[in-house]
Amino acid sequence: MSIWREVDLISVDWFGLSRATAIIGLSSDSATNANSVFNSQRLAESDPRTTADAAAFAAILDGLGRYGESEAIHRRALAVFEESFGPVHYEVAATLHNLAAVLVTERNYQEAEENYRRALSIKERLLGADSTDVALTCSNLGSLLTVLGRRSESVLLLKSAIAILETRLTRAHPQLVLARENLRKALS
Repeated sequence: MSIWREVDLISVDWFGLSRATAIIGLSSDSATNANSVFNSQRLAESDPRTTADAAAFAAILDGLGRYGESEAIHRRALAVFEESFGPVHYEVAATLHNLAAVLVTERNYQEAEENYRRALSIKERLLGADSTDVALTCSNLGSLLTVLGRRSESVLLLKSAIAILETRLTRAHPQLVLARENLRKALS
């Protein structure tokens, strides 16, 4: 299997919003117009509420394949959230996770791994080790480690993710199906 298929498996769950925009027909031009609104209004860049909206917009850019723009928004959001809430906050963890997914797409694997690991640490601390959010970060980090050839680490993370997800989600839930598929790949 090509590395790009494996990268796509990492990103699938986290770009649901952006994929939905493609289904409903949001075009690249629409995103450009929305981006102009964000920029022309000069919304308070240090306001976490505005930043959360910008981060949601970054997911739309992801779905349109505009990863450089998305990455810049995620980085700006991360800085605002860290300044507003401190380094251990759910918004920081979520932004680190989403930034990591973009970095994987851009083949910046080292920084992606660092961000996934930091997101995982924060989520475990805030949500507990058996949270579905923890499981999803474990799954994505495990998938990345498979791509990097670090299969023993990958298998442990993916098995952990599956164990958590099996207690929280239906058997056919896309996130659980994806984690199982990623484990199958790590074991092959």
